[in-house]
Amino acid sequence: MQPIRVLKAVMVAATAAVIGWAVLFIVRNYAGSGRCAGGACPTGSGARTGLAFLFAAVGVLGLFGAVNWAIGKGGRPKRQVWGVLAPAGLLAGLLPGWLLYDGLTGGRLDLQWSAARDRPDTAEALGNWSVGSTLVQARGNGLTAYAARDGAQRWQRPAPAGESVCAMSDRTSGGTGLVAFGGYLKPCDTVALVNLSTGQPVWQQKTDGDPAVIKAADARIALADGTAVVAENGAVRGLAAGDGAERWKRTEAEGCRVAAVGASAARALVVDRCGTDAFRLSSLDARTGEENWNSALPSGKEVHVLSAEPAVVVVDGKALPFDGRGHGRAAIPLALPRDYIGFAARPVTRAVITGDVLVTAVTPDWNPAPRSVGAYALSDGHQVWTQHFDDEVSALALRPDGRLAVLTRDGGGDGTIRPLDVRTGQSAGGIEPLTGEDSLIGPWSVELFPDPHGYVIANRSLTGDYPPALGARR
Repeated sequence: MQPIRVLKAVMVAATAAVIGWAVLFIVRNYAGSGRCAGGACPTGSGARTGLAFLFAAVGVLGLFGAVNWAIGKGGRPKRQVWGVLAPAGLLAGLLPGWLLYDGLTGGRLDLQWSAARDRPDTAEALGNWSVGSTLVQARGNGLTAYAARDGAQRWQRPAPAGESVCAMSDRTSGGTGLVAFGGYLKPCDTVALVNLSTGQPVWQQKTDGDPAVIKAADARIALADGTAVVAENGAVRGLAAGDGAERWKRTEAEGCRVAAVGASAARALVVDRCGTDAFRLSSLDARTGEENWNSALPSGKEVHVLSAEPAVVVVDGKALPFDGRGHGRAAIPLALPRDYIGFAARPVTRAVITGDVLVTAVTPDWNPAPRSVGAYALSDGHQVWTQHFDDEVSALALRPDGRLAVLTRDGGGDGTIRPLDVRTGQSAGGIEPLTGEDSLIGPWSVELFPDPHGYVIANRSLTGDYPPALGARR
């Protein structure tokens, strides 16, 4: 009889533990790490929901049967069964249930902070720099720096009186960034190198602005290590980063204007427009201005420097990589239906270059919202891999651990980070939904800045009901 009595006690405790699991799963699904705030659910949500209902049904029916079996006809063990065994079993099962839930739950990004919405809602967030633990965001009226961890405003630098931000460099160097200002319907001709720790200018000076450029236009300035590269009226100048003194000047040929400039640590790329839509690309030594090579580009309307090292230029939505001697290697289509808005430090936010591979959002001709990501070899343009998603691809970035982070957005503005192996395009970890608030990711250009603990996300251009910047942590 003793073994039967022990078995009855175990059955009562076990079924009570299952009821405890059901309660635990339901509570955590709606109020804990598994909740689907804003419609974004972490990996394993379906399994957890199903198990919660299964545990509830099995636990209630099982406990009812086990108690009846344990009480038997005499009913004498009733107090022990209800007063000790069931609660003891429920409590003993909480830790295993908690561990099981965590084992089923994938990663999640909790919203830590979001910058105040732009007011008026016609204000534009134009471009961003991520420097260490600081995000610097440019709007038309100036620069604002946020702490990446908690969103605290570190400094703010307004544009000069009567002027607004009209250009910024795509890269920073030595904790500084290059920015330009201009008056309404006037050339973009005030250039400043800004210390991004304090917001104070290292130097600021007037330049000979191109009178044909009288609105915000990216790709007019660039920053190499030690040299600021500035497109002017009929020339490109290299200015010493230390004090703004002229290092070199490259005069444009007859009938040509500077269309875009870009820079890496040691190289400056200059795109000249000669005639209506004929372009030529030149590679210069950023320190001396000496030309290393030049190459003709296809005719087009829009041109941007996607990368200076390796040299990749975008002409009318196609990325054109060049080798070290200026020889064109391929033509790779990019998904750009929503990236050319206003100006930005990065005109193309849905493309990254790693090694000899360009990874970009991919979209069919009939759908302006890309839902796939593809990798292409810069050497010959062949597609290395492609990965499809159900939601729109908003931004791409390389994580500190070398994986590719793909930010996707559903129709309601909820975002999810999907890590991929850059070499194969295969999933390289669980998805990480962004939770904590609705409508975080805007429908226009978005920039993604990873760090070891999470991400900073910046919405660009007419942010309206979306925060200009936000931080999410694991």
